[in-house]
Amino acid sequence: MIAALRRSRSRAAACVYLAADATLPEPAAAAARPLHVLLATDHARLALLPWSPALLRPSHWQTYAASRLEQLHGTPTQPWTVRVIDEPPPHPRLAAALPTALLEALGVVPAPHAQAVVRPRPAQVRLELTDRLSELVAKRRLASGVLVELNRIFATVATLRDGVLVGLRRRRIDRAGAAADAQAIAATVAAERAGAALEGAPIWVAARQVGDATAAAAALRSAGLPAELSPC
Repeated sequence: MIAALRRSRSRAAACVYLAADATLPEPAAAAARPLHVLLATDHARLALLPWSPALLRPSHWQTYAASRLEQLHGTPTQPWTVRVIDEPPPHPRLAAALPTALLEALGVVPAPHAQAVVRPRPAQVRLELTDRLSELVAKRRLASGVLVELNRIFATVATLRDGVLVGLRRRRIDRAGAAADAQAIAATVAAERAGAALEGAPIWVAARQVGDATAAAAALRSAGLPAELSPC
């Protein structure tokens, strides 16, 4: 469901970016040609699951992920579909919960009572955060550092060590309190770098709007952190 290792270049496909407040494509339009969808990270509830040798099957990871996501984000008010990104031991695994209604509209999961005439073709769906992390690893071989991704609702702080995701923190963004947000994000980044023993590692800042990323990077540098714009 969340494939982030490559970008399709098929001209026959419709490429769509869905922000948190985006309008979903109409089923009839979606059925016209395959969809390649990049989802804003705001759509997902995330959890980084530490490796456990007791989790022997994918179903065990699914159960653990659902429990952990509920602990972090509370009981969902609408149906969610949970997926766990497979990683070799002993690496942590990223779990993501996405609204089932969204995935039904994109044809990723079958919608109950859907009419075949308007059912969309299955979409290739990527999550923006995992896309960025995969590109960072590809461009900065064995990447170590902290990625700060700014969306409309959340700021996500993801820590990479030798190309492996080892830390994940999120906080809501209050556009009216940008200065307070910058201070809180800087404190989170500093704590994540220290916790992963990456005090000298780079900090990459990414956002859909270059101005947002530039302002956030400047705020982090003002806090004494060597932030730069993400290459991805």
